[in-house]
Amino acid sequence: MMINRITAANSNYFHYSNLNTPKIAKSKNINSANSKHILQITFCGNDKNPNQIAVIAAECVPYCVAGGLGDVTRDMTKAYKEKYPNKDIRIFLPFYNKKSNDFYYATQNNKNHSSNIYEIEDTGITAKFQYGVTNSKARLYKFKSPENGVTTYLVDFPELAVMKKPYGGGDFITNYREYCAFSTATVELLKKMNNSGENFNPKILHTKDWHTVFANLINSDTELKSVHELSNANGALLGKIKPLGAALNIFSEEQIQKLLQDKEFKRHLYTLICDNKELLLYDLKTKDLNKDINDSEFTHKVLKNLLNNYSTILDKNSKNKKTRDRLNDAVKNVFPDINWDEHQDFNPTLIAINKGDAWFTTSKTHFNELLTDSRFSSLGLYNILRLNLNKGNGVLNRIDTASFNPQNPNQVAFTYNTYSYKEGKSKNKSLIFDNFSKENIKIGKFNPLLINNPDNAVVAGYLDKKHINKPLIVNISRFDTNQKGSDIILKTVEKLLKTNNDITFILGLPQFKNLEPKLMKKFIKDVVNNPENRGRIVLIDSFLPVNEYFAGADFSIIPSRSETCGLVGYQSMRMGALPIATPVGSMNDKLITPEQDYRNAM
Repeated sequence: MMINRITAANSNYFHYSNLNTPKIAKSKNINSANSKHILQITFCGNDKNPNQIAVIAAECVPYCVAGGLGDVTRDMTKAYKEKYPNKDIRIFLPFYNKKSNDFYYATQNNKNHSSNIYEIEDTGITAKFQYGVTNSKARLYKFKSPENGVTTYLVDFPELAVMKKPYGGGDFITNYREYCAFSTATVELLKKMNNSGENFNPKILHTKDWHTVFANLINSDTELKSVHELSNANGALLGKIKPLGAALNIFSEEQIQKLLQDKEFKRHLYTLICDNKELLLYDLKTKDLNKDINDSEFTHKVLKNLLNNYSTILDKNSKNKKTRDRLNDAVKNVFPDINWDEHQDFNPTLIAINKGDAWFTTSKTHFNELLTDSRFSSLGLYNILRLNLNKGNGVLNRIDTASFNPQNPNQVAFTYNTYSYKEGKSKNKSLIFDNFSKENIKIGKFNPLLINNPDNAVVAGYLDKKHINKPLIVNISRFDTNQKGSDIILKTVEKLLKTNNDITFILGLPQFKNLEPKLMKKFIKDVVNNPENRGRIVLIDSFLPVNEYFAGADFSIIPSRSETCGLVGYQSMRMGALPIATPVGSMNDKLITPEQDYRNAM
């Protein structure tokens, strides 16, 4: 059943210039105090340049990339710069993998892109900043020759040393801490850029996904218009965290001090120190906790140690569960005017959308889904988006065709165009079958266009060349049952292999082993290594360069439960692999069914 579409202006193409008007009044029935306790940063002077735009992102191709967000950051800014040459759009990224004071930036060998070295320069701009219980200092670098022609900066601060790549902190709380710091540092650095050689005083602050949404929360300058790009509506991907985690990571110093004056909070903190004295570096035998607990400097240090050991103390130790819950309740009681979400969690995305000037998602259909069906988001987000409908938009995202080009010999082994695609795709398919033959998998030597990091790849199954004339169906997506429908693809492949002997599969599911080791082991045993299926399926747990796979595939399969930008649909079509997809989000925007247009349908 098709979901009724919300029409009118909300489906028009999003343009930053729409924000150069007075700020839209807040929707009714929303507590405007949601963000007043969060650290607020005000810019000095309001001579904002309406032609300047700051884009803050956790990833951007080719410098740092983990998923489709990196492609979107590169392609959107490049396209905007080309279409509006008088606009000055600039990108801000975390300085991942910083190894020394040498002026270069080394990318990680990940996803579609090989390792590269880029020259950078020190802008000389520094800024002190505070986030939660941590004080730090940031420094701003920039690329000398940005690959997409868009000025791109790197934000460096000491805590980022643990992050070698996007989302590489090891656990959620570490990632949360790093991106709170990155967002805060970037806003502080922006304050100083107009009076430096950078001459940058943007009117628009564009944040992408929850990793940078904190920048909208902490900025208090009403002249700096905020735009948030909602990339994922899944509750776990909105940056939600328990109240204590929010306090430790993003609250202001004033707010932290207020918390430390609360008797209930201090009482439960006292219990936590007694039960975890080794991790919190406290010697009960030589010190007087009854006295120290009233010392603001001491309790501040305890909270810093708690943040450094957050997962060990609060998540993994079941003995601390009651104390943890009581500390969370104490935070909520001290700050009742923060609009905690329906699960009583701190959700920065909800607060930022309500506080900000505009929000959008990179799919017109997904925009409508979010506003008409609560199944596509959390109940709290559903309500907030509907109350902020007048600030929302759906923008159909596309790809940079130069980056996915079957005529580029650096992207595919055998090039082809619309006239030579049969021969070209046949050769690429043969290359895939050769690389994933039983003999070659034993050797483990793969074409870098197929697996560019074989040491970290898990490869199960093989392809027998006697099946080369059968359709090859490829699925490449992170392992994600909530959004990407990874469980659907596993069940579908198992059923199709049983009922259809004339079909072959390659499944690229990075993070499968880490997230579901038992399920992966079972799937390999029951499906991949099933004698009936041998030679017809390969399972790969690794980030893969998609171009060569789609260049040799006949079909791509995309069983997503929801999709925002869904670049893989465009990428497979660009390489001549027909997508089979669930009609949700951007897949519904991009793919034409026979019912819609019989002549042009696929």
